[in-house]
Amino acid sequence: MTAGVAGFRHLDAASRVVALDTIRGFAVVAMIVAHAIPFTRAVTPGVVMAGEALLNDVASPVFALVIGATIAFNTRGDQFADRTSRSRFRVQTALKAAALIVLGLALDLAYSGVAVVLDFVGATLLVALPLLFLSTRALLVATATLCIAGPPIIGWASDFTTAVPALAYPPSPATVAIDWLMLDPSYRVLSLLPLLLIGIVIGRWALGRADRDAMLAVGGLVLFAASVPWRELAVASDTYTSGSYPDLLRDVGLSLVAYGSLSLLVDATRGRWRRMFGTLLYPLTAQGEMALSIYVLHVGALMLIWASPLAAPDGAWIGTARGWLLTVALLVGCAMFAITWSRAFGTGPIERLIGVVSLRHQLAFLWSGRPRATDAADGALRSTHG
Repeated sequence: MTAGVAGFRHLDAASRVVALDTIRGFAVVAMIVAHAIPFTRAVTPGVVMAGEALLNDVASPVFALVIGATIAFNTRGDQFADRTSRSRFRVQTALKAAALIVLGLALDLAYSGVAVVLDFVGATLLVALPLLFLSTRALLVATATLCIAGPPIIGWASDFTTAVPALAYPPSPATVAIDWLMLDPSYRVLSLLPLLLIGIVIGRWALGRADRDAMLAVGGLVLFAASVPWRELAVASDTYTSGSYPDLLRDVGLSLVAYGSLSLLVDATRGRWRRMFGTLLYPLTAQGEMALSIYVLHVGALMLIWASPLAAPDGAWIGTARGWLLTVALLVGCAMFAITWSRAFGTGPIERLIGVVSLRHQLAFLWSGRPRATDAADGALRSTHG
């Protein structure tokens, strides 16, 4: 057993699950806001756009980070000490990854204005399978190696495929795999995997520890601050590319700030303050319990919006003040769905389907009632991409 796991055993499981769900909920809400930017870009003040850009930048990194923290939570203790249980967990994770890839590809069949992340998350989980049970020290070495080698590999691959375009087009299983691994302009396995591994380390070392959450938040702020001038210099010299060193530093910094800060609000507060923050954060927590379902719901809603008269070039909705109504409708609609479903049924609908497909649950789980409150480990993995 690692020291990090032993360190948080004295804490109640419920608060740890709430922290993970709240962080996951923040990430999915950040994505909703980012994906609604086209509705209001033309009428949004610069300072608001800067805030929305930060939300856009933090969403996928913090998702990857909380995937790792959730894996750490679910593999804690001695129940995965033997090879059989570890193999079973890897098989379940591989099946979840395959389901996420299929779901991500399906969401790309119609225009939604979203660079869908689910297939990249699935590919990242597949690549991470051999690393899930490494020691914390080995994970740190692997993470450092990826952080050092990843950005140059991404840059080299981009240049190489410019000279050999057949590696990127036309679409084929090989070109899609290469795109997932290192070429996509929005997401890449080589960019997401270090964050997932950092999340596993954090889950072992800091989960439920307020003092260490604070260290993560402060450390993330320092990394983010360091990335800003580096990124601006790269932009000014026309050398900035997605997946480069300043981009990775920004992703790590923002995700640590979000993770550490939200964990502090959940784990460091007590009594009346905990109840207050629990109430304020509940819309995020409820969406985090079923982040995959909320992600699919908002992408589906965006498909309908962009295919409707609301998106007509001569309409009065997209790019006008009315676009804020669409943004608010998306945010409120997703929150209300999550709150209502969570109170009535618990585990989200897509999460139920993934649970059955991955062999984690029996078929009856699809229509079962609200899960038992004591099943904290299952609750922490309700969202398979968080």
